[in-house]
Amino acid sequence: MRQLFVALALGLLAFPVQADDSNDPVATALLACEPQDLDAAVSCLETHLPVDHLAKLREDGLALDHFGLGMWIRNNWGLWADGALGSSMRNQGFLHPDDMSSVILESLVARLRDEEYDLEARVAHYKNYWDRANQREEVSCGGENPSPSRKCFVDGNGTFYSEKAVND
Repeated sequence: MRQLFVALALGLLAFPVQADDSNDPVATALLACEPQDLDAAVSCLETHLPVDHLAKLREDGLALDHFGLGMWIRNNWGLWADGALGSSMRNQGFLHPDDMSSVILESLVARLRDEEYDLEARVAHYKNYWDRANQREEVSCGGENPSPSRKCFVDGNGTFYSEKAVND
């Protein structure tokens, strides 16, 4: 658990998310890009991210960027709303902003490494994930005295969760 906390903290330090990006020249440049599609987003990041950040991405991949740069992308490039980039990616088959920002960053890393990126495979992967996530099977909540106000489920991905039962 401690290692996870350290990894998350380092990810936030790698690309700090600020409430006011107006004094941050990198954030200002990234905001000005207003990318309309995946290729434009990757080009913007490649052009405006600091050289040391690009080098780290090239070497280490994305391990620490989901909650730093990935969050910034989701929150500032219209992935949660109907921004042009989010709409373009939804039209390609992506459903969730987390998946979209991951694909943007994965595409950037592939470009930095001069590797091919199989976008169709990623669309299929995330479609399959969300199809399985929407398959629910009710299971026992466990314990000697399970609460009648709780229902427990496992989705098609093996994720266990519980929710308050709705009384009809």
